Amino acid sequence: MMWIGGAEGTGYRYEVIALVDGYVVQMRDLSTGVVDAAETRLFRTARVAFAHAHAMAAIDRFAATLLDMQDAASERRDAQRSEQTLRALKEQLNDEGSLYAPPPEQTPSSCVYH
Repeated sequence: MMWIGGAEGTGYRYEVIALVDGYVVQMRDLSTGVVDAAETRLFRTARVAFAHAHAMAAIDRFAATLLDMQDAASERRDAQRSEQTLRALKEQLNDEGSLYAPPPEQTPSSCVYH
């Protein structure tokens, strides 16, 4: 298991991790460092995993601007563009992803870069 990248939203970091059987995207709370295991997804391809991470981060930033009552036009466009890219890649590469629960021995105990 190796962390290979990701994307950062306002409240969460969406981390892409390479496994033997695919690529996992996990959602880590920026304030606590805790991973939300219920939102962890497994993809067959790195392209879709990274597109998913970027789309989720864009949606996170868009939601934060709405909560702060700011003008969210730029964030809305970014979120829409990221979602369209994700949908196209999922269809093109036939990679919808699936929920993922890692075996206990593969669950990282801490985040070294947090």
